[in-house]
Amino acid sequence: MDHLILRKLIEDGLVKEQNPSNLPPQILFFSGGSALTGLSAQLKKITPLSIHLISPFDSGGSTGKLRKAFNIPAFGDLRNRMVALMDEDARGYKEIAWLFKYRTAESDDKRKCLEEFNNLLEGNHLVFEKLPLLIKDYVIKNLIYFKNKFAREFDFCGASLGNILLTAVYFRNNKSLESMLKELYLLFPIRGIVRLTSTEDFQLFARLEDDTEVVGQHLITGKEVEPLCKKIVDLRLVKSLGEGVEVTCYLDKNNERYIKSADLICYPPGSFYSSIIANLLPKGAGKAVASTECNKVYVPNLGTDNEQYGMCLQESVETLIRYLRRDAGNSVETKTLLTHVLLDEDSSLYRGDLDTDFIQAHGIQVLKSRLVTGDRNTYYNPRLLAEALASLS
Repeated sequence: MDHLILRKLIEDGLVKEQNPSNLPPQILFFSGGSALTGLSAQLKKITPLSIHLISPFDSGGSTGKLRKAFNIPAFGDLRNRMVALMDEDARGYKEIAWLFKYRTAESDDKRKCLEEFNNLLEGNHLVFEKLPLLIKDYVIKNLIYFKNKFAREFDFCGASLGNILLTAVYFRNNKSLESMLKELYLLFPIRGIVRLTSTEDFQLFARLEDDTEVVGQHLITGKEVEPLCKKIVDLRLVKSLGEGVEVTCYLDKNNERYIKSADLICYPPGSFYSSIIANLLPKGAGKAVASTECNKVYVPNLGTDNEQYGMCLQESVETLIRYLRRDAGNSVETKTLLTHVLLDEDSSLYRGDLDTDFIQAHGIQVLKSRLVTGDRNTYYNPRLLAEALASLS
């Protein structure tokens, strides 16, 4: 574990001593996006040591604008997860969360948007009103740094203050993700470990069943454009949105250490390809999972995932294993990559069933529990899911 994070947890009284046997469970997620926001809010009540490996390949919205302008990894999902894991009892939590989520107005008038951003820098905006003074000064200092360095190159219309803050801290630290994270953890009450799987400025490339090629996460998710109407048959990384040359991306060594220290590895609900599979593409990810002796659980999506067009539950499990084997190798036993599939007790919430012979042959255990409540049958109950995962760690 990162010693700085552990030391801060000890100082905050969330961990009593540096004795591994007394530490709360370290549950690691290959994830991204907003699907785990509710779950994260519950996890921080169970353990301050959940580990979240976030995809750096988002290419849409404010994140996409920053990536296009500065050739950097995506910080939007990293920011969202940090906010979800912040201590709600900490002084200024609501104001910090609002600041991280705040966006400037959408407009075609770039000069007007820059004026709004300049007004924010004066510190009189409501978003700064109740912030602790130390945090207010820190945020304004970094926003001023960003403006002075990049104002001529960047369109401030619809810009996320949280994304700009992280970008500023990243550049101030000479584009060192480690230094950026350490700085943020010293100041903000984040109750979990949030990291990018890689810092490479690459893009997602999907090949569909009719050989159509789609480049860019924002074109795969079906959120900014019409959803795909063909099945994805392959997902890879390419150098840029305009260049379909496949590239090799390597798992960060510190991420490898976190994977190997996990008490539970979870492939959670969320965008199947752009959040989960994307995080398994860096070379070394599958091998790190295979070498870790802990339970590894897949929690399939409920409802409709635009990226899983035409996929049934069985295909989802097989696809997950296939991408893990790309790196781990075909000779490793399946149970080193996936030990459990966790489902709600109502099997009608999923598309299709799991093949019993396949599950038994590969040594995978299927666990069913009450994970959905009320009539919200396209969402897991965050508390029940958090408790179920904690019981497997």
